[in-house]
Amino acid sequence: MTERLNFLWDSKDAYDKWKQSIGKRSNEYIKDLNIELIFEEICSISSFSDFSNHKNIFFYPCSDLSTIRYRQSIIKELYENEELFVTCKEFTFMLRDIQRKLKTANSSTDELKKKIYFLQLYHEFLNELRDFHGRFMKLALKNSIFGRLADYIAAYTQSEDMAEGERKLDCLLSRLDELYSYEIILNKKAEHQIFSAAVFDAENGVGCCEVNSGKGLNTSTDGRVYKTAEGEGRISFSDRLKIASEFILEDYDFDIRIYQDVDITALDKELQIRAVNKSPDILDEIEDCYLSYKDFSFYNFFNMADDLIFYISYIEFMRLYEEAGFYFTLPVHSADGQISIEGAYDLSLGINRYKSIKCNNLVANSCSFDENNRIFILTGANQGGKTTYLRSIGIIQCLYQTGVYVPAASVCLSIVNQVYTHFSQADDAAIGAGRFEKELALLQRILAEIKANDIFLLNEPFTSTQRSIAVVLLAHALLELGKKSCYGGMVTHFYEILKRLPASPYYSLVTLVNENESFCERTYRIEKRPADNKSHAGDIARKCGVGYTQLLENIKVRL
Repeated sequence: MTERLNFLWDSKDAYDKWKQSIGKRSNEYIKDLNIELIFEEICSISSFSDFSNHKNIFFYPCSDLSTIRYRQSIIKELYENEELFVTCKEFTFMLRDIQRKLKTANSSTDELKKKIYFLQLYHEFLNELRDFHGRFMKLALKNSIFGRLADYIAAYTQSEDMAEGERKLDCLLSRLDELYSYEIILNKKAEHQIFSAAVFDAENGVGCCEVNSGKGLNTSTDGRVYKTAEGEGRISFSDRLKIASEFILEDYDFDIRIYQDVDITALDKELQIRAVNKSPDILDEIEDCYLSYKDFSFYNFFNMADDLIFYISYIEFMRLYEEAGFYFTLPVHSADGQISIEGAYDLSLGINRYKSIKCNNLVANSCSFDENNRIFILTGANQGGKTTYLRSIGIIQCLYQTGVYVPAASVCLSIVNQVYTHFSQADDAAIGAGRFEKELALLQRILAEIKANDIFLLNEPFTSTQRSIAVVLLAHALLELGKKSCYGGMVTHFYEILKRLPASPYYSLVTLVNENESFCERTYRIEKRPADNKSHAGDIARKCGVGYTQLLENIKVRL
């Protein structure tokens, strides 16, 4: 049979290169961009608990354009075709159910029961496949991956060997149904303290066994009377039936189907012996069928279910947030290095705000790069949205290379080998000289590793360092990054850095504020314009009830 369809990788080479690259990557961006928070939110929304298996796909985006386009084509078809999405979801649930049942069957301690259970499961699986083949044929485009899935299923359900095998299996299971023509009947009449349990042979119309804790006659729902004299001998499995019946609180009979559970019990064994005694040759038929199908490649299908969970879960996440007013788009690839992002927002901030206050009034911004504008320096008001802007760009780049929809209105991006980040952490244990050395080492590593067309995002580096020293070091670092033909930007309050840089490929971004004499209102809008040399720290001090004079006095006290 043909190799299974892979919905995540369009070539083994692409997968191998990605797998080998994981251990070599720096991973600061995972924390800095809140990628883990986004992933955990998708996990919490997903209908499948094992979506968490795709953690590395999200944490370490691939850099193979063919694979990215392959995933985009799949998620686009699923997202735009609701009936196909529902069918895929049901198909995946079916495969997960079969996988669970197969694990249960293989754990049976009784070989005969294990084989019968497996054959019943295999028969159920083939019938399910036939149904889904018809649904995929109806819904999927012939040249799409789901059209190929329909053909893949057809190779199993429509082959001559499979048809012959299914006829053989139908015959065997029909015989087993006839041999196992038993019903377990449990009665409990609480007001009369009458309890009885019986196994009724529907084929021959006789009771095989029974137990009664009361006296006299007991009538079941089929109208037949079972008589047990007080003190009559008990069969080996009667105590099990009695214990089970004590959980029955309603005042009526229960019929429990045989082989409901794969665990072997004394009752199962008794019925098994009776069935085999009816037709001893059935053992050879069971063994023959089991040997024919025990090596069936279930896991080709189970692995496809793993892949499909990736897309189904992300679409479920998107739709939930779209209902709350968020929006997403599928990026296009930039062949000429021109990069543009319109209407971008920080998805991690959006998730936090939506979960805490059910609010989605995020401010969207835009970003663009070209050959003459490859590196921005973003300055402006404290708490004006600078870090959020930086993070939104990084998240979009990572999700683009994961192959899914991104949080923006429209996006045109190119592939990068690595996203390099450095976000100063307020709770960083390293302070003073220790923190400076740590940041310097990180910046040196970025300069050594970054390649053309990679992206870097620096958030207020060297804030613990003397300003004059920090300005010189950062200006030098940006000059070196400019020579690398990479893209990116830096958030800083050291607006004088721009005076040390040439016009190209550097440009200035500023956070906009509405300002008057008494206050300044942060708009969280980012605009391409010369730095205004303001951070508006005084406004924050006023909001905290601290004036300029008192601020100076507090500083003197601390000194």
